Amino acid sequence: MVRSTFIYIFLMLIRTFVSGQDSNLRVEVEKIIRFDTEIDFKKTPGFCIGIIDGQNKSYLSFGNKVKNTQTYLNQDDIFEIGSVTKPYIAFLMDELKADSLISFEDPINNYIDSAYVNPRMQHITIRHLITHTSGLPKRPTWFGKKEKNVSDPYAMYNIRDLKTFYKTFLPDKKVKPFVYSHTNYALLELIITKVTEMSLEDAFQKYVGIPMSMDNTFFDVGEDKTTIITQGYNRAVKEVAPWTYSSFKASEGLKSNPKDALYFLDESMKRIRHGHSSMGLGLSSNIQSHHGWQCVTTGRTMIYTHSGQTSGHNVFYAFVPDTHTAVVVMANSSIGTEDLALQILKMINYNWKRKKVTH
Repeated sequence: MVRSTFIYIFLMLIRTFVSGQDSNLRVEVEKIIRFDTEIDFKKTPGFCIGIIDGQNKSYLSFGNKVKNTQTYLNQDDIFEIGSVTKPYIAFLMDELKADSLISFEDPINNYIDSAYVNPRMQHITIRHLITHTSGLPKRPTWFGKKEKNVSDPYAMYNIRDLKTFYKTFLPDKKVKPFVYSHTNYALLELIITKVTEMSLEDAFQKYVGIPMSMDNTFFDVGEDKTTIITQGYNRAVKEVAPWTYSSFKASEGLKSNPKDALYFLDESMKRIRHGHSSMGLGLSSNIQSHHGWQCVTTGRTMIYTHSGQTSGHNVFYAFVPDTHTAVVVMANSSIGTEDLALQILKMINYNWKRKKVTH
């Protein structure tokens, strides 16, 4: 009872920023936080929520941007999005395919430097990488040997290490058909840079960032990261620096903000709804992997989700293309906000009973 009272008072006192809808949305979200989650504001100093509800976009902020200060998050604050990088890369691969630079059926050996080609992987295609069906492990074998700092895991594992691992990898004939793998998307970076003759950053901006007016979504930071990216906190609520990458950018390296995230989800939902992004893999009767997203069917509702976590940030994207609704939650701690995004998405979809968009 004491804890519930504390949370309620906290929610009433904190600043909440809303745009696009009236204060009723804020009230409903506060109810969800109070009654339906176990968010610990001592461990998660603050978070920002972005919501698409039909044609409306809204943003709500809870807690503090910097712990123990009266500083507030908003839709322009930039977070590391971790593994949610993957749907953006899948989107980029769609654009490269549309430009006839690749085919999803191409063997990945076609794009690997000749010194690192693995003849045992000749049957593995770009499609296998995108859909996590290549049989490659989550991270390369002995990945941890090069780790110098557990709070910055990709700083020391470079592109040459990745290519060497690929060259010597022995496929397991008994491997499961679906294995979620950061390595798959790390290898996609090699393909992207080869066919575009650009850096991953430049290719992403040309094909995705600039066309979608995502001015604050990027891989590389050209100045001091502490002045660009929201301060993050680890599980002990200690300040941690953003991750650095010698490889695996295409798996977990993007940074973005709630405003740009809604631009991306808005376009993604339109493409999915109109059949322009149809690559999917059925994992069970109600679970699919769809072009970088994980999808769950509840009744007649298909919910697309992905989460991402770094040492100091935690994000969750969830959306329903059929009703054109989406929720993004970006938190400045590695713990995050549990299933808050799904709870809000369920609320704006009337407990998954909302009618489909017809246009």
